[in-house]
Amino acid sequence: MRKLILLSLVTFTLSMVSFSSEYFEDMFKIIDNNSSSLRSSMNIFDPSNEGIREEYMTLGLDKKLDFEVFKQAVDGFKKVKKKKRNVLTIIDFSSSSSEKRFYVIDFDKNTVLYDTYVAHGKNSGNNYATEFSNSIDSNMSSLGFYLTGYTYEGSNGYSLKLYGLESDINDNAEARSIVIHGADYASPEFLRSNGHLGRSLGCPALPLEEYAQIIDELKGGSVVFIYAKDKSYQENSKYVENEA
Repeated sequence: MRKLILLSLVTFTLSMVSFSSEYFEDMFKIIDNNSSSLRSSMNIFDPSNEGIREEYMTLGLDKKLDFEVFKQAVDGFKKVKKKKRNVLTIIDFSSSSSEKRFYVIDFDKNTVLYDTYVAHGKNSGNNYATEFSNSIDSNMSSLGFYLTGYTYEGSNGYSLKLYGLESDINDNAEARSIVIHGADYASPEFLRSNGHLGRSLGCPALPLEEYAQIIDELKGGSVVFIYAKDKSYQENSKYVENEA
């Protein structure tokens, strides 16, 4: 009987050692992942350019997005006080519509979630967006920083509200019904057939194959930054340093 009890105790002890080993191994993985996310957040809040550049390289954006665009986006992102999520979308209208220029970055996961095409407003230009407006019925894109709001079903299907944060630059976004939505003219198929994307009435329109999941990722208080090489924006935005 004593031998049976002793054998049971040994078996139980060995099983606990195995459980503890697996438990602590999982815990170390969680700690390591959290540390990676923390390092990412610390990088972008580093007051020097080196921290931002390190994050830029870690995200693998060096062959896709100009560093100065990324830095301007991150600098402005840090100034947006009402954001509820550590997610930043950069729309780079200095690139043509035939290039992928819509980037969704999750700083908590330390990764680029999406890198895809996006259409601009029809009166902003053909393949390149060169003219911008905050005016109602301008059918142009507006630059600057936005917060995402709620989703709804509208004339363009599943859509995401955008709230412009910059006075006289994009604060008419809601009145203009500027939202993120899907469109067939923003698809790779349209691009292959026409050499460039189609154009919207001012909204950043996404490929139908991806727009729904992207909207779900962005909704509820993430930051969107629409960039172009525009002197007027650089001179008047409170979110970026004057590069003029």
